[in-house]
Amino acid sequence: MTSIRHRPLAACLGATALAVLLIAGPAHAEPVSGDEAPIVNPALTELAESGAAPGSAEGEAASGLSTDGASALVVDDAARVLVGVVFADDDALQAGLAAVTGLGEIARTARSAPEVFVSVAPSRFDDLAAIPGVVEVSPALSGVTSDTPALGGPAAGAPDVAAAAAPSCRSIPSDVDSALGTAGVREKFGVDGTGVVVGILSDSFAGAPHALTTPAQDVAAGALPGPGNPCGYETAVRVLVDDTTGQGSDEGRAMAQIIHSAAPGATLLFAAAGPGQSTLADSVRMLHEAGATVIVDDVWFPEETLWQRGLVASAIAEANDDGVTLLSSAGNATSIGTLGDEPGQSIGSWETTAFHPMTCPTAVLDIVDQWSPTGTIDCADMSGGTDQPRATLALTAATAEKGGTLMTQWSEPMYGLTTTIIPLLLDHATGTLVNLPVQADRDTPSISVSVPVRASADYDLVLVRERMDPATATPDAELRVKWKTSGLSLSALQDTTSPDVVVGPTVWAHAGDPATIAVAAASVLDTSQLEDFSSSGPSTYLFEPVHADRTPSPRYPSPLTLFKPQITGVDGEQTTFFGQNSTEQPDVWRFYGTSAAAPSVAAVAALAQAAAPQATADEIRQQMILTADDVSANEAYAGATTPAWIGAGLVDPDGLLAALVGPSPAPPGPSPAPVPVPAAAGGDRLADTGAAPELPWALVGVLALGVGIAIGQRRRRLR
Repeated sequence: MTSIRHRPLAACLGATALAVLLIAGPAHAEPVSGDEAPIVNPALTELAESGAAPGSAEGEAASGLSTDGASALVVDDAARVLVGVVFADDDALQAGLAAVTGLGEIARTARSAPEVFVSVAPSRFDDLAAIPGVVEVSPALSGVTSDTPALGGPAAGAPDVAAAAAPSCRSIPSDVDSALGTAGVREKFGVDGTGVVVGILSDSFAGAPHALTTPAQDVAAGALPGPGNPCGYETAVRVLVDDTTGQGSDEGRAMAQIIHSAAPGATLLFAAAGPGQSTLADSVRMLHEAGATVIVDDVWFPEETLWQRGLVASAIAEANDDGVTLLSSAGNATSIGTLGDEPGQSIGSWETTAFHPMTCPTAVLDIVDQWSPTGTIDCADMSGGTDQPRATLALTAATAEKGGTLMTQWSEPMYGLTTTIIPLLLDHATGTLVNLPVQADRDTPSISVSVPVRASADYDLVLVRERMDPATATPDAELRVKWKTSGLSLSALQDTTSPDVVVGPTVWAHAGDPATIAVAAASVLDTSQLEDFSSSGPSTYLFEPVHADRTPSPRYPSPLTLFKPQITGVDGEQTTFFGQNSTEQPDVWRFYGTSAAAPSVAAVAALAQAAAPQATADEIRQQMILTADDVSANEAYAGATTPAWIGAGLVDPDGLLAALVGPSPAPPGPSPAPVPVPAAAGGDRLADTGAAPELPWALVGVLALGVGIAIGQRRRRLR
């Protein structure tokens, strides 16, 4: 899934929307103090001062925060707003926790950072800020998933297809078995995942208020393990922490169904990602501490550091160093152009490997001047430094059912910002701002723009740079800027011919870290077809991992280009409730996206661990890559045959297990075999087709070179 949380800086243009950003945004090596920037996020201040009810039209107009769709303001039945409260340090958090509790209802307390998430009335925002040690109060916005579950409610919506039931203990087939041959692998090697613990990270497991089924129904259908499972797998999924806000979609439960379908004996754990990257890092550590030896996630936040190992990736690296195999969805951010200069090309991202400055157009300066900047202002030459400089980059967004996001990062280390890059997305016809830029974190070089729901539209993107001291700011030659879209498909992007510009790679956040295996997606209905939305690589690190002492990390001697994604799994599996259906098959729910592909590979990793318990995580990773089915010669992959799209190829369960244990393994000793029984029928029965450690760079180099990508390679455009 794609999970997004932003922290808007102000409610409207007239309220000095970017004054905070332009004055306090370019943070120094030290954290921004309360004297330099307001503690309460300006959007929350506007909401509170308006007196409007959160979630009302008046409240949205005052704050600029919507309660519908992606990146939405989370408001409970008592009209309380979910906010993140950041303290100066852990001691301050512990000292102030009782005061926070007295002001509202705590949703989750992070341990990877001094942050607590609490639902409070708008009138209490300033009271939170007044607690000693609090340095920031921001809205904790809901995440974005890569698919949408069916709605309706268990009793009314769960289809009764007893008459169509297949002669199996499962009410829905295992599409992973049919696509990857895992049923034959289980029989051949005598393993089903028993003895392996798989941890799952997503938005929620049983928190969606309108999910079509319940976990108990899924167990009765044979789609999940637990007491009463008709296939005999009675160890229930252990939920370490779930979403309590009602904003989740239970995508984690759908991921669990995919893993259980191919590795039914594996013990499953689940931990919700929570409202931010601090809680996501916590959940990685929870699963690791609870004994998971395989962990799979489909969650990320745009403020995760793009150019260095950050908070979440550090937690992943700790688990990997301890022998855990970790997998992440590569993302669903690729856009294939259908119009303009780049038809048939990947246009979901744009990056300049050096900053080419130019004077901002008068119209742009007029906008910026309203925010009273105190630093030096210029604009990026979006031509990449050619003979015909231009400050705008034209792009066309395709029609979407809900809004999306354009996210931007620039190449400075966390806690060492000397520059701010401000993306201005303008309506091409009127030249007006589509929405305000949003700073996610004061210490992270990341700013995003939310694009509202609308039909296909033309935009102009301008990148404004603000430097408090040009003499000490990052030099132009070292300043990279990259943007990509999420939940917003582009149909056209203005061509850029400069060799300094790279268009296409969309792997983002911790999926780009070498400690995790990034998984691309091919269709379960035809594994020769890569999904055209599947995010491509590579990713690049420029700085050492983020320092826990909040000091800037030094730059590496040269850029490190990382092989991403590493492997391809399958998506489109049937679940009991989650995904997409059709008028032809209204009771068949298929889960699409790299969020579905990642658990298919996690199931294969569980079978590999069960067959070869002596194998290390590095050995499993290496053999997974070496034994992958090279589909690059398949004509069906036209335009997507390079490792930057598919990694080493489609995961091969039989080849992987054979490489780890030998081609003719002796079956393990007999263990109590589950006794299949028919799935129980009934009115609420489910349908048969129901709906900071150092980086292991040596290993990265071996894996990259093994599939033909050399460290440091640059390519302008993915084709």
